[in-house]
Amino acid sequence: PVGTNLFLDLGEGVFVYSSTSAPSEYVILFHDIYHSLVSMRNRNTPLILRGVSALFLSAAIILTIISLVGYSRQRNSYPAGMTIAGVEVGGVDPQTASQRVLQVYSSPVEIQYAGSNILIVPSSVGFQLNMDSMLAAADLTRTGASFWGGFWDYLWNRPPTAAAIPLDADLSGDRLRAYLQNEIAPRYDTPPSSAQPIPGTVNFLPGAPGQTLDIERAVTLIEDALRSPVNRTVALTSARTIAARPTLDNLEILLKQVIQLSGFDGVIGMYMLDLQTGQEIHFAQNNGQ
Repeated sequence: PVGTNLFLDLGEGVFVYSSTSAPSEYVILFHDIYHSLVSMRNRNTPLILRGVSALFLSAAIILTIISLVGYSRQRNSYPAGMTIAGVEVGGVDPQTASQRVLQVYSSPVEIQYAGSNILIVPSSVGFQLNMDSMLAAADLTRTGASFWGGFWDYLWNRPPTAAAIPLDADLSGDRLRAYLQNEIAPRYDTPPSSAQPIPGTVNFLPGAPGQTLDIERAVTLIEDALRSPVNRTVALTSARTIAARPTLDNLEILLKQVIQLSGFDGVIGMYMLDLQTGQEIHFAQNNGQ
């Protein structure tokens, strides 16, 4: 009808106002413009989505490459918490790990005996590390696991399982025993002293006990210290030896002194046989001569 106004909401923020007094061609024109705008927007939407997707995909690839590089560098070193012969080697390469282990086990062992501190160089008693075999075992632990499984744990920040490579070393017990017998015992042992006759009397000075190194016990203690990365100080034990009985030579001297002091001027003969040892004392004097 004449004078009727028409207001249309086409959605998406597009409104069309028409009046019956206006030509109908205006309404058709506005309708075509609306459809053109919607069509252009629909064409641009996939392009935006593809751009955003490409951006995220590129970022994911870059982060993956960075993570792979970091994991590869970490894999070249021993994992955190790994020990070789009780020495911490986590996060270092095999060469540095070898130097650490050699530095620890090449340090002298300190032994305490008879009030003295004595240093024993491990190589002097035949101690030798089998470094190659320990490094081979450590490398097998480092590279034996799946690469991608380890990479997955790396991405999730999961620490690897700590591994402990045991000590592998050679030690000559005979060489250590000979060292104690030839170098330590003669220098630091205190031998017992037997009773000694007092000149001019019929009395004896009492003997004194001695101190002798317990060789077998010392071998065990020092071997444990050589194989330990931390406890490398040993207090050696000794055996107390009682004073020996007076020798028959001293007894003979004492008997002659007794005869001289008594003023005996006759003839005297003396013979004694020790039935346990077979030793003898025999002498004769005439007028003290």
